[in-house]
Amino acid sequence: MTSSSPRKFWLIAAACAVVLLAAAMRILGAGHLPFWSDEAWNIWVTRDGAALMLERLAANHHPPAYFLALQGWQVVAGDGKLALRFLSIAAGVLTTAIIYRAGADAFGHGVGIAAALMFAVFEQPVYYGQSVRHYTWLLLGEALTLWTLVRALNVRRGGAGPPMPARSRSSPTHCTSG
Repeated sequence: MTSSSPRKFWLIAAACAVVLLAAAMRILGAGHLPFWSDEAWNIWVTRDGAALMLERLAANHHPPAYFLALQGWQVVAGDGKLALRFLSIAAGVLTTAIIYRAGADAFGHGVGIAAALMFAVFEQPVYYGQSVRHYTWLLLGEALTLWTLVRALNVRRGGAGPPMPARSRSSPTHCTSG
């Protein structure tokens, strides 16, 4: 056992603890919260089959990927509140892990843990991570984009020297209508 092994163990344990905290923050109470109007609209859109769903989405300018996933998930998991919110919960937990990795790759493990901890407990990511909406999937896409950029910059530098800082602007997956 080398002198860095205990440190590495505690860094991994801390990162895992933050991801578990993110899961707990999103799961607790998610099955008891009432649906708000946008969530109810998403559920309504997905209840009558793929063809009608795509027709409804086209009339409202929404990209279909999340809704197709939600419709498929309903077949597997049912239509309980926690089941319907699971896709957002899963995306929020995965985003927490990706934020850790991007922060650790760019600035070191301490920064990765701090960034992931903030995302795990801040009000807005938790709130939207408990909703039947695609917002958390947008955040996941942005986190993956940032991590990919950090990895590309580090590979381009040959992985030598201190980690390369990275900046992210807006995600190309964001859909707006005007």
